[in-house]
Amino acid sequence: MGKRLTIGDNDLIKNLNLGIVLDTIRTEGAVSRAGISKLTGLSKSTCSLMVEKLLRSGLIIEKGKDHSSGGRKPVLLQINYEAGRTVGIKFMADRIIAALVDLNGNAVKIIEKPVPFPVDQKEYFASLEDVISNLLDFQQNGVERRKVLGIGIGMSGLIDSEEGVSLQSSILHWDNIPIKRILEARFQIPVYLENDVNTFALGEKWFGFGKEIENFICVTIGKGIGIGIIIDGKLYRGSHHGAGEFGHMKISSDEDAPLCSCGHRGCIEGFASDPAICRYVEQSITEGKESILKGEKAITISKVLNAARKGDTLCLEAFKRAGYYLGYGLSNLINLFDPDTIIIGGEGTAAGEFIFPEMESVIHTTSIYGLDTKVKILPLYYEDNLWVRGAATLVIREIFKIPF
Repeated sequence: MGKRLTIGDNDLIKNLNLGIVLDTIRTEGAVSRAGISKLTGLSKSTCSLMVEKLLRSGLIIEKGKDHSSGGRKPVLLQINYEAGRTVGIKFMADRIIAALVDLNGNAVKIIEKPVPFPVDQKEYFASLEDVISNLLDFQQNGVERRKVLGIGIGMSGLIDSEEGVSLQSSILHWDNIPIKRILEARFQIPVYLENDVNTFALGEKWFGFGKEIENFICVTIGKGIGIGIIIDGKLYRGSHHGAGEFGHMKISSDEDAPLCSCGHRGCIEGFASDPAICRYVEQSITEGKESILKGEKAITISKVLNAARKGDTLCLEAFKRAGYYLGYGLSNLINLFDPDTIIIGGEGTAAGEFIFPEMESVIHTTSIYGLDTKVKILPLYYEDNLWVRGAATLVIREIFKIPF
């Protein structure tokens, strides 16, 4: 049996009620005090007390009046999205993307800073601190440093989000880096760390296409491949921080299967990521296949994409092959999770016109019970601000968290 609340838990009850009222205002958009009482079951006097406290904090504002069947029109309440700002950051192997983001998930200022590759940890952190300092010092419309409420960071790999530690990243090649501790000591602001695809999924849940969906999966494709899983409206991390490593799902036991960045063979990422596509084109040219990229010193994903758009047979084949393996992986996800929707994002979606047709064909032929006809596949046009919005959501959800 759970612990019963006692008189000594009065502060907890007040905080709980405060969180419930705040979250109701956030989800409803604009609502009156009486409306909050009706929606939550809290008494009108309790709602009024909680509203006054939130008004004093500046987190909510009075704006406009509701219609009335008689008497005074009730005042509507809504979130003050300018009450503070957050910093959202996406770590990448060759650059850092960061933004100042309001409480409604809108990027106010975005900074992109290239970093040397291969990654040097000391140089990377120097660049990171420079980016954060620039955003904290940025002033627009009265935004001051004291109003920056936290820093949210998304990065690849295995993350201990509670401790804010990068346990292992095969792309950045970092192990056990206490990022939260380092940055909080430097900037004296709360720092939250999470796997980048998980932040992408949180951003979609709070501000994107997942707002009204309880069960969905976000897939990102590009340099790496991963998923963020939302079950019953909440992010699923797994018991050991490892849920979502979709790119390392094995789809081949062939000893000659491509080598993945994780050091194993047969992973989806080894077949369908941007580096895998480039390697396939390079190897095929070496084996004698014709391509307009023959003679290029370095095959990049942008060159492969441009060649495909010019009708290059080999490059078209490379993207189709990636779609084939990605489709098998997504079919497995559909059969395992039966989500309402699969949202596909990441820089790899730039080649969606060549990847998705084969991907969808495989999904339709390998999913069971007709689930492929029920699960919606929603590709997104790639934008950097989706990453930073998701990272900023780590901070925003803490502000609106209901304490239990």
